[in-house]
Amino acid sequence: MQKKFFLLSCIAAMTLSLNTSCKTRAFSADQFDETEGDVVDSNASEVMGAPTAKYDFTARTGLTKTEADKDVPGYGGNRRDWGLTRLRPVLRGVVYRGGSGDSTPLHAVAKKKLCEFGFKKAIYGYNPSRNSMSPDCLEDYQALSPGRQETAVAAMKIVRTAILHPEHGPVLVHCYGGNHASGALAAITLIQFCGYDRQTALNYWERNRNGVPFGAGYPNQTVGRYQRQTGSEWEVPKDVLAKICPQ
Repeated sequence: MQKKFFLLSCIAAMTLSLNTSCKTRAFSADQFDETEGDVVDSNASEVMGAPTAKYDFTARTGLTKTEADKDVPGYGGNRRDWGLTRLRPVLRGVVYRGGSGDSTPLHAVAKKKLCEFGFKKAIYGYNPSRNSMSPDCLEDYQALSPGRQETAVAAMKIVRTAILHPEHGPVLVHCYGGNHASGALAAITLIQFCGYDRQTALNYWERNRNGVPFGAGYPNQTVGRYQRQTGSEWEVPKDVLAKICPQ
């Protein structure tokens, strides 16, 4: 009798657990960051599971233009427990974009996660004087604003090295919320390496700012100003680009 009661109790508990996990979770007002427009899912770490089981950040398997507008499967949206928000591919296996989740550079937990995923470099899309920052486990972590040609070009040199040398690992370009500066660096990447003209790149930036307001003129002062670099030192094999650029 006791065994039968125990078995029924277990089944009831399992049923309750399944029903709870399948519910659509509501977000309270205190989970909404008005500055960045981010909704924080406190249960994300339970839902997403182990990172390497769901997504290989180093795989150069190409992506469609639609996929380039979406968060990484299983890792997008808001991962405040990782110190990352709106993580998504730009050049799959080479460049990803996202945010630190607040008005600071990457936190230690974010850098640790990135290193676990195979990232070795990150670019902070602001001027160097904005915040102090350290690479920790990353090999390189620089502040390079998309609003200045010389720093945008410096960022593209890092991207080109990552394209030509897979052993260097993918690069994260990031800002605060993963909307504006990271989007500008991503759009400039698409101009430099994937043949996007200025208007197509601006359209990409607009689609991916998630409706978050921006300063007047920002896209034209960043993406709109970038001058694509040419010459032998900027060449990348077409077959390589065909594997990583949005199709």
